[in-house]
Amino acid sequence: MEILYSPIKLLNMPMQNFYRYYLSSKLNTDISDINFSVDDFVQKINSDLIGKYINIASRTQNFLTKHNNSQVKQNCQNETNKYKDLYAEIVSQTNDREYSKSIKKYYVNC
Repeated sequence: MEILYSPIKLLNMPMQNFYRYYLSSKLNTDISDINFSVDDFVQKINSDLIGKYINIASRTQNFLTKHNNSQVKQNCQNETNKYKDLYAEIVSQTNDREYSKSIKKYYVNC
């Protein structure tokens, strides 16, 4: 039995940004339909968003505790410049409607 999902209903769900993220990650310059799969949606959100942020927070806490006496250094100019360049590249790809590339670029570098 096939279950149909209304895009309007999905956009009205409590965590609609997850749905927007999922759709954006599937977009590119090709003209083709996007097949929505609940299993793929759940897997993508769990692996790309939820798992990644929890992992980053955990690693950051461990790193700060182990190497910096639980303090963040004030002078991080090289890192700031790196992320400014990355931001410009992601904005350019987004403006060119290369959404899947910009999302991949973000997650590979952040």
